[in-house]
Amino acid sequence: MSYGADALLPTQDKMNPRHPEGHFCWWGTDDVLYIMKKVGGKRPSRIFHSGSGLSDYEIGTVHKAQHDQTGTGLGTYTVVGIVDAEGTHGEVPDRLMPHAVFK
Repeated sequence: MSYGADALLPTQDKMNPRHPEGHFCWWGTDDVLYIMKKVGGKRPSRIFHSGSGLSDYEIGTVHKAQHDQTGTGLGTYTVVGIVDAEGTHGEVPDRLMPHAVFK
């Protein structure tokens, strides 16, 4: 469990985690998408996107997020799915979801 807040930049765009290719932020083999469900939420609600993966982001871990420019809290989320070069793992919806990139 992470206790510090991770800095993310929310984009004004949405991404389908089952079909990320073609999205302006998807560069390929090193990219990792973390499918996040807000603590207390009913379904996955946000994608956190890393250009190289994060060792402490595994399915079931809980993380706080904050806006990297304003410091505003974005909430506390649980990792429920991961999309990487090896495929999909866990709960990965086939729908557009709000997207944020790690900073």
